[in-house]
Amino acid sequence: MLLSLALVVILTSPALSTTIAEIQGHAFQSLYAGEKVTHLTGTVVAISKSGFYLAGHPVKDERVSTGLFVRSSASVSLGDSLSLSGTVSEYRSSRNDLSSTELISPSSILVTSSANTIAPILLGQDRSPPQGQLSALDVVAGPDAWLSVPNNVSQVDAGNESLKPQTYGLDFWESIEGMLVTVPSPVAIGFNDNYGEFWVHGAWNVTGKNSRGGLTMVLDLDGLPDANPEMVIIGRPLDDTTNPTVAMGTTLTDITGVVHFQYGYFYILPLTAPSVISSPTSAAPPTTISSSFDSCIITIGDYNVTQCLHFLYRYLGILLSCFLPVPLIPLKPESPLTQSQVENMAPTSSHMSAVASHIVSHLLSPDLLFLQEIQDDSGSTNNGIVSANTTLSNIVNAIMDMGGVAYAWVDVDPLNNMDGGEKGGNIRQAYLYNPDKLDLVPGSPTGNATEATAVVSDGSGGYTLSYNPGRIDPTNAAWKDSRKPLAAAWQTRNGDRLFSVNLQLTAKLDSSTTEGNTRPPINAWVAERMEQVAVVATFSQSLLASSPDASLIVGGDCNEYIYTTSVFAPLTALLSEVDSIATPPVPPEERYTYVYNGVTEQLDHMFVSAAVAGRGVSVQHIHVNNWAMNIAERASDHDPSVLEVKVC
Repeated sequence: MLLSLALVVILTSPALSTTIAEIQGHAFQSLYAGEKVTHLTGTVVAISKSGFYLAGHPVKDERVSTGLFVRSSASVSLGDSLSLSGTVSEYRSSRNDLSSTELISPSSILVTSSANTIAPILLGQDRSPPQGQLSALDVVAGPDAWLSVPNNVSQVDAGNESLKPQTYGLDFWESIEGMLVTVPSPVAIGFNDNYGEFWVHGAWNVTGKNSRGGLTMVLDLDGLPDANPEMVIIGRPLDDTTNPTVAMGTTLTDITGVVHFQYGYFYILPLTAPSVISSPTSAAPPTTISSSFDSCIITIGDYNVTQCLHFLYRYLGILLSCFLPVPLIPLKPESPLTQSQVENMAPTSSHMSAVASHIVSHLLSPDLLFLQEIQDDSGSTNNGIVSANTTLSNIVNAIMDMGGVAYAWVDVDPLNNMDGGEKGGNIRQAYLYNPDKLDLVPGSPTGNATEATAVVSDGSGGYTLSYNPGRIDPTNAAWKDSRKPLAAAWQTRNGDRLFSVNLQLTAKLDSSTTEGNTRPPINAWVAERMEQVAVVATFSQSLLASSPDASLIVGGDCNEYIYTTSVFAPLTALLSEVDSIATPPVPPEERYTYVYNGVTEQLDHMFVSAAVAGRGVSVQHIHVNNWAMNIAERASDHDPSVLEVKVC
């Protein structure tokens, strides 16, 4: 009873004398939110355009931050020790963000001394970020932790539980919110965004470190998808210096700055820009998998050939993606996002020659190519044209000009503006193939936009497709405003057959950030991807039921991680993902085709039937884009892959 009475007195007092540590507490939100505090003391360790950061007296409890952002236009100097009053606030920039503890409306600011120094926390020595998971709420959400389905089932703020900074990433970064820290020996793990910001890890333990220095999504020690909580984004320098241009593997001088939550992530805002110590000099090597004179051996390339940049639109706090046809609300004219950031492959695309060069010099002209993001002959002009013959002809000619194979091609035209993507672009999947090595099984017509292909007898004891190539169940609601799978039946010059399915599943547009309040993070359109995979699995099952020894390859841009097992379960019950069965094996940390917001990840996958797996497969991911020296040098935001299979 006495404790309850004391709490009432504290919460109803007009002004409280307290410390920064007491304001921050040991949970995500302050118990003092909305309260006026007086005689708060601290030393200025950083100054931004909207306020300054105070360091309070240190405490032994590692759950408790002793740093605080003061939102103010008052004139203070680094090293000033202050006494001040103000109101404690929990600022949230968007509904899916964590809140940030701040002091607003400061008054009675008194400089008690100047030229003081505060030693930063040395990350990796004084405190180290954990490995594995971001939140306890992710672990209990399901077997895939932060990738579990359903997602968006809980919120960090709802329970406001006591922090566990030695176990969970969000808890760790929250426990040093507002504090001055140093990242020793930082290594960049991706390109700068359009604000010059970039992700790093420092001299501390990490998981999934690949040969280039990035952090690849792998399974943690408990067999759960690792969320890489040990990485952090470096924001714009507070002194208005300019961050250097970086790429995966760039090493930098130590970075000292303050921890601040903004735009959906925990940032370190550096006091000044770091300098580059070294940059990777080696270009991505070409594949060692090359076409063979042996008709049983087929090499297959997979390449999403769109040129796309992703940005976090800060004014809205939402993610804009390549696949958004129009902005959700009008963009500010000065925003970089009002400029074109996406270029699908059209007849006059500026990156066509680079893609052709990659196919010839790095993929070594595979026998069969799965391509995604092919636009129609008028590109982005919304004029009703749906044919992509000119686009594909120009790609083939560009490959020949580079000394590559004289490919033939096949695709199926979509209905106008019915397959998602940029209005008027009519993107679709297509195949390029070497007619000296294989050709379509004859006897079936080419499909159209709405007719479903099916497995049928060829009348000679074998199987083919009713439309070849043809689309898989194209009128199924699962494919609304999305690309329909393109299936084909092939035969070698010796008559051995191979079936293929070229995919591009619905994108992750509108997903929440991984470090937000919503747990597990919103994996947008995951239900649609689950339905799409189920449709493809049904088609695959129909083939394997008719011909259990059929050689089947399903692949493309799946827009999903293989560790989201609930999405791929229907398909992996029938087929094997090639990275897990390849000879030689692909180490888990080298399984990536994409880098986004610090995470080196794999969105592009290839699956093979038991007959193909039993004969042995090889696969290599060719990092010709994500090993570029800067983002402008990329021909695509995806890396291509090369697969070798045996069909006899």
